[in-house]
Formats: sequence, structure tokens, C-alpha cells
Amino acid sequence: RRNLHILHESANFEFVALQNCVTLVDVEKGTEVIYQIVGKDESNIAQGKISFLSPLGKALIGKEEGDIVLVKAPKGDIEYEVQQFEFK
Repeated sequence: RRNLHILHESANFEFVALQNCVTLVDVEKGTEVIYQIVGKDESNIAQGKISFLSPLGKALIGKEEGDIVLVKAPKGDIEYEVQQFEFK
């Protein structure tokens, strides 16, 4: 017998998970970006949707507000601070 858990949109998450919209601040530049973490087939960077399998997606899963994530990028490492996140 299987247990089915349904996530309600008002659920209070303590850490970043799939389908969350995450507000990040680039630590070096001070710029803010917002991404939604989605499945690999839904990703579309122009729409602000990143795959949970992408380097940034992998770095964000399980993080909490205030955490710093380091992302390896072609132009060099980027540090982001997780400002907030919410289920969408």
C-alpha cells in the first residue's frame, strides 16, 4: 500500500525544494535574481526556470534562507545568498 502526500501551496517549507521560486543575491555584485526550480524537461532560463539537475539547481536544493551557495560557472565561480523561497 502506498502513501500519497499532497503538498498544499500554503505549506511551510524549511529548505529549498523542487517547484520553489528562489530569490538570490549575487554576493559580489549585489544583484538580485529569481529562479524557479523545475524538472529537467521544464527548464527555460529565459522564463527563469532552472532544472534541479543544473549546477545552480543542485547547489540550491536543501538550502535555507541566509545560506550561501557557490556555483561553478564558465566565467568563474559565483556566490549567491538565498534571500527567500516559496512554493509555486
